[in-house]
Amino acid sequence: MKYTDFVNMHANKKILVCGTGASVKAVPKEFIENHITIATNDFCRLGIKIDYLVFGDRIKAMRHDPFNVENNRAHYIKNFDAKYLFVHNYKENINHINEDLQDRVIDARCNELLNEGVYSRLTPYHSNNSGFMAATIAITMGAAKIGLIGIDFHGYHAFGKKHPNYLLSTPDRIRRANKDYKNLSNIWKEVGIYNLNSFSKITTLPKIDYKEF
Repeated sequence: MKYTDFVNMHANKKILVCGTGASVKAVPKEFIENHITIATNDFCRLGIKIDYLVFGDRIKAMRHDPFNVENNRAHYIKNFDAKYLFVHNYKENINHINEDLQDRVIDARCNELLNEGVYSRLTPYHSNNSGFMAATIAITMGAAKIGLIGIDFHGYHAFGKKHPNYLLSTPDRIRRANKDYKNLSNIWKEVGIYNLNSFSKITTLPKIDYKEF
């Protein structure tokens, strides 16, 4: 399948975007599994059933980060447990994926979201976190409502460890992410985009309890 085959695949549905932040643990597994889900990176290690996985980096580059190597994060991407894996760097990643899964890897090359009002549903977009890419894929799929879980920006992972040099926790990174999520929400006003945990440093999206989603 190609990326555009997913346009309106889940029209007018609720979609959860699940990062690997520690706040995932505050949401019941059953709640996540009862929704359409787009998760990021090594989320599959948590044993929670998901529909789609998103990876915006290069698997080969992960070996240069001791934290990623120590926690074997690449394994959960190479052997993803989801219907499809969307990757930003298709050519650089495809040969690192388990051969039995390669036909379920989708080339999702991202564009950069530059200005309010400049956006196409036919392509994904990136910021400085995989959750943003996943949110734009949810919009491509026709979501009426998007809920973010585990997009925390605290550096703590749901599998119990903190990255010793977690770049996404820096003030500049957090400001950039907040700006881009706000921009996305402003562009797609007809799509309700919500942050489902009060722990998150993403403050430019309305926060609601997961039970209200």
